[in-house]
Amino acid sequence: MYEVKNFEGDFYLEGDKFYKKPRRELNNPLLQLNRTASLLRQLLLSLGLNTPIEANVVFTHPAFTLYQAPLDSPIIFPNQITNHLRMINNQATKLTNKSERIAAKLLQLNKTESPHQRLPSFRYEELQKGTICPACRMFSMVSGRGICKCESCGHKESVTTTVLRQVEEFQLLFPERKLTTREIYK
Repeated sequence: MYEVKNFEGDFYLEGDKFYKKPRRELNNPLLQLNRTASLLRQLLLSLGLNTPIEANVVFTHPAFTLYQAPLDSPIIFPNQITNHLRMINNQATKLTNKSERIAAKLLQLNKTESPHQRLPSFRYEELQKGTICPACRMFSMVSGRGICKCESCGHKESVTTTVLRQVEEFQLLFPERKLTTREIYK
């Protein structure tokens, strides 16, 4: 199992903490890896499958550096990926019935539609019409002399930027409706 990260820059470990230099704390990928591996083990056990899991964090960006990493950490650095894949290919063995059962059960559990991609149901006629401020999300944008200004938070942007944003939002929310000047004006 792999936890893949595409971080760029200089990072360091300090105990269980993971930092981007100079001192911005981020979620520790090693802790994420341990949690994910534990969840996968629990899932496999619930399916009646007791199989060992080898888990690694893979840092893919060539401009990534990690300081103070313990030598025994399950980390694969960018310059180690090719050798790691070569080693795995050399170890490859024939699939067993157990491997096929694991694959079949995981495929059965696979969710093809993400619940995060579904939009709530709504109708055009039900929605409040107007221009939403991109900064505070309030319906308080007013325009004048080529500039739109939010009366709530003071955010300013060009009318062109506002209109283009409105067009993108309209197309996202109503892909079946014809895009016209009148529709965007509403």
